[in-house]
Amino acid sequence: MENNDLCQIGLLGIVICVVFLSGCITSPDVNQNSQDLDQIFSQNGLTFNYPNGWFNVTNDSVKANGYSPYVMGVFNSPNNVNLQVSQHNLSSSANITIEGLKDSTLEGIKNNTNNSAKLISDSKTTINGNVIYEINYTEKNLGFFLFIIPFVDEYKSLLVITGKDRQVYVMHFHAQTSTFDKNREIIDKIVGTIKIQ
Repeated sequence: MENNDLCQIGLLGIVICVVFLSGCITSPDVNQNSQDLDQIFSQNGLTFNYPNGWFNVTNDSVKANGYSPYVMGVFNSPNNVNLQVSQHNLSSSANITIEGLKDSTLEGIKNNTNNSAKLISDSKTTINGNVIYEINYTEKNLGFFLFIIPFVDEYKSLLVITGKDRQVYVMHFHAQTSTFDKNREIIDKIVGTIKIQ
């Protein structure tokens, strides 16, 4: 009798795992586009607004590495859009400019050795009086389901590069392609609030 009960419990556990892993049960889709940008990030001369549902998960060990780039903030949204904000001090590099940093980043994407990254767009605009460079690209990452079945996930990123007085700020938005596309409107709204002091 005990073996039969254990078998039934084990079988039930396997069915539950298969249901969750197969995607038959999903969490509700939170519409980030309907949220107001009511939170303010302001540090080291960079200010921008972001939605209340986005959590700043930065801790002191991330920020205190002492190297350039300096990680100012790491944010996660309820829809799994990630944002990393970093600061690069170009004072010690007399030959590097903000545009030069953007150009070297572009070259790295175009010349990646495993061809996993593909450039979508490269643009320059002005927001609140500051020059903003935007680099949008996709990247494929290999993963394994249950540690044995290989699969490829495609991610989309937007690098926003701006700065003033030899200080460069990089905002890196990153998510699976479908998630990124669903949240592009809110990403653009966040970028539209950037101010540099």
